[in-house]
Amino acid sequence: KQVRAWYRSIALTSYHTAVRPAMKALVNSVGTGPWLAGLWWGDSQLGFLSVWLGHAIAAPTWGDAAAPLPVDFYIYSAFTESPSSQCFVHSSDRCQACIRRCNDHPLPG
Repeated sequence: KQVRAWYRSIALTSYHTAVRPAMKALVNSVGTGPWLAGLWWGDSQLGFLSVWLGHAIAAPTWGDAAAPLPVDFYIYSAFTESPSSQCFVHSSDRCQACIRRCNDHPLPG
């Protein structure tokens, strides 16, 4: 369901034909963060995977096969659902450092 939700929100074909030219002229990329992390009890990996799959399917609807609509996924450790879960999308060494930083500097409770 989450892959489909991302697809529907990004696919140019989801929008009325009257607004598509304006969207193509104005939108150069899409940025997101821990989308769905709260829904998945803070599991940012599942949220990231949903974004990645949905975007891979939706990006070609923007028409330029050589340079489809890019997505930028911003990771950060300071969000309320599960402060260190964003750490899991890093490589092993960076993940461990991120978790240590979250444990040493917890969010105010």
